[in-house]
Amino acid sequence: MHWIMENGVMMQYFEWNLPNDGNLWKQLKEDASHLHEIGVTAVWIPPAYKADEQQDEGYATYDLYDLGEFDQKGTVRTKYGTKEELKEMIDELHKNHISVYLDVVLNHKAGGDFTEKFIVVEVDPNDRTQVLGKPFEIQGWTGYSFHGRKDKYSDFKWHWYHFSGTGFDDAKKRSGIFQIQGEGKAWSEGVDNENGNYDFLLCNDIDLDHPEVVTELNRWGKWVSKELNLDGMRLDAIKHMKDKFIAQFLDAVRSEKGDKFYAVGEYWNGDLNTLDAYIKSVGHKVNLFDVPLHYNLFQASQEDMPRKAGAESDHARAPGGVDILEHTLAGEDFGEHLAQAAAGGAHLHVRGHPHHRALLRHHLLPVGQLADHHGEGHAFQFICHNVAPFRYHLLLPVYRLFPADARSGGGKEEKL
Repeated sequence: MHWIMENGVMMQYFEWNLPNDGNLWKQLKEDASHLHEIGVTAVWIPPAYKADEQQDEGYATYDLYDLGEFDQKGTVRTKYGTKEELKEMIDELHKNHISVYLDVVLNHKAGGDFTEKFIVVEVDPNDRTQVLGKPFEIQGWTGYSFHGRKDKYSDFKWHWYHFSGTGFDDAKKRSGIFQIQGEGKAWSEGVDNENGNYDFLLCNDIDLDHPEVVTELNRWGKWVSKELNLDGMRLDAIKHMKDKFIAQFLDAVRSEKGDKFYAVGEYWNGDLNTLDAYIKSVGHKVNLFDVPLHYNLFQASQEDMPRKAGAESDHARAPGGVDILEHTLAGEDFGEHLAQAAAGGAHLHVRGHPHHRALLRHHLLPVGQLADHHGEGHAFQFICHNVAPFRYHLLLPVYRLFPADARSGGGKEEKL
């Protein structure tokens, strides 16, 4: 079965540099009807659970069960607001026929409550399969008691043996990549082969081969999808996570929410064959961002592309970018030039509607990013980097909804 979302527009309703004012959930609730009016069908919201500090964007995950409800890490609310505000916002989006996808970070944990001692080996950062010396003892922040939550929702406590690696030895105040030793301890298989084995990314790397961990994360996935009435998830950093875990995790969540529960993963690799192989390895249970398209557009932005003959413009070409005009490019011709002329670190300005022909095809889902929609109009703008907050943008890469063998044309690659 292929999990797809057809003829929709998703908006990433946050960006990295939002202020730490706790207002995002309230702002999104107020904006729900307007998003529906301009055609948004789904909203991707940031990690909504407690991080290691209030100002964190949510990717330095501390307590998955604390959605802005408990006094932990010096705050009740998250950067974006309280749990009550979060649930009210989701209810309002649903009233406006907009699906909600939560950003889910299951690769690592940060901000441990206490230190523990355990045995590790240090590995080469450029090849994590190569050990640098003999095993030794370190002291790491791998103990999690979640004292502020007092076992509500879950009484699971995390310890060093629930992780496969860590990045800091507190005893010697030294950073490194330390692979935790013990029975059954190893980097996970089914991860990207960059750096030999790219299981470890940062902080305390969750051991997705540990049965207690798998059970607890499956339990949380079912709980949060029901607690917030989610319609889907954006899975963070899945190139660093065991592929078989991702497949069974989504099976567990869908056993609670049904087969239409949507999932898209961030697998940051520019090789299309690698992405297609991953989709097959997880049984087509998750869609992926089209990272190869991102790199194609970035490369094109570094090259000088002359305007198509006869094109005229009433505004200047963006520095480092390319203007695409409605009367100049259309249909597949536009799609061809999009792949040749868009911007990676620059802007690709699109006027009119021809971008719909290129990106609203059956296997692509455009994604908007939050920026200032109280400014000039509602024209979409293609970008591949963060911009000033509070304006709507169409964000690339878009989603690749089908692997190669599931597309029309007998599995032939469609040129992007």
